Amino acid sequence: MRHIYTVTEINSITKTMLEQSLGLIWIEAEISGIVRPASGHLYFSLKDASAQIRCAFFKQRNHLLNFRIANGMKALVRGRISLYEPRGDYQLIVEYMEPAGEGELRQAYELLKQRLQVEGLFDQSQKKAIPELPKSIGIITSTSGAAVRDILHILKRRYPMAQIIIYPALVQGDGAAKSLRAMVDLANYRRECDVLIISRGGGSLEDLWAFNDEALARSIHRCTLPVISGVGHEIDFTITDFVADLRAPTPSAAAEQATSDSEEILTHLKNRLHGLYRAMDNRLKQYYQNLDWKEQRLKNLHPGQQLKQKRQILNTLMMRTARSLGPILPAYEQKLHQLTIRLEQQSPIHEVLSKSDQSSLLQHRLLKGLEYRIGMYKSRLAASTHSMHTLSPMATLSRGYTLTFDQETQKLLTNSQQTSPGKKIEIRLSEGSIISQVESIIKEEL
Repeated sequence: MRHIYTVTEINSITKTMLEQSLGLIWIEAEISGIVRPASGHLYFSLKDASAQIRCAFFKQRNHLLNFRIANGMKALVRGRISLYEPRGDYQLIVEYMEPAGEGELRQAYELLKQRLQVEGLFDQSQKKAIPELPKSIGIITSTSGAAVRDILHILKRRYPMAQIIIYPALVQGDGAAKSLRAMVDLANYRRECDVLIISRGGGSLEDLWAFNDEALARSIHRCTLPVISGVGHEIDFTITDFVADLRAPTPSAAAEQATSDSEEILTHLKNRLHGLYRAMDNRLKQYYQNLDWKEQRLKNLHPGQQLKQKRQILNTLMMRTARSLGPILPAYEQKLHQLTIRLEQQSPIHEVLSKSDQSSLLQHRLLKGLEYRIGMYKSRLAASTHSMHTLSPMATLSRGYTLTFDQETQKLLTNSQQTSPGKKIEIRLSEGSIISQVESIIKEEL
């Protein structure tokens, strides 16, 4: 039994076969017949010398383009083959497009990105923090581009108190990468700014290629200053974006991320100041309440108040005591008088005076005995001193005698056998010494 298909079934089957058989493909061809309806979708054809294929580039994808397509330009397109069932036309559903010739650059970019990522140049752990309130901001960019104007405008509006230092560099073409590297190294050497922005406006992959330079990436990685990358548009990613400490989608966004809004800072400071005023006011109120309480307590504890109360109590007690002691007080006074007389008669002062006289007499006798003993000891000391002086070698020397020593050994000579002619001897007198040399020795027999 034969199966009869409908046109809808055939187109549906064909669409499924096309989409599943080829999958995602790349095509390089010339663009022609561009149609831009109000929906935002793009419709065009890709053609070569002998054939063409219709293409649909839907809005959610084509808004990511960083260039404007035109008829006649060659493009490298990535997409999936599908079929438009209502008309039975097969077409390419485009997902990505770049100008032809960027394929090799894209491949080189991906290889460099993978290699630097493996080396750790993109690690988040090595990213430096961006200061919240930088005093000085460095900008590496072209002085003639729109990027520097956008950045300066944002900085003037958001953070006018910062010092701006521009490091002029080429951002496109031959020598751009070398120029950018030189400015990064110069800023790192001078260390005259707190944060560094490296930036340029949007463009094709070829236009932005200087920011994919390996040596530039390594210079940024070595830089001790925090670096913000603001290159191209939001859809553009360069090696500089990955190695920088912070990536901003645009140059204007880089300026915003490098600073805090001065209005927000002032608002925050005002809020903090008002909060401080409120806290101080509440604290002062607490202190005043505490002071009032302590003042009242101090009044209650004041010595004058306490004395007044004690005086009242004392007066009451005195009155009660007087009433209680009134009848018996005269009898106690009489008895006290009699006891006083008896105490005076039996007072030990008389015996104390007698003992004091005896003590004075004994002290006098003791002093006399001590004086006698001291005089006796002085006489003995004088006699002993005289005897010692008489026997002293110095006293003997003073009577004309001398002491003779060998000058070399300093031994005392007691006979002529202890020296020999030619030797030096030292003759000590009562005052001073004489150095002499022995000429001869005379032996005398006693």
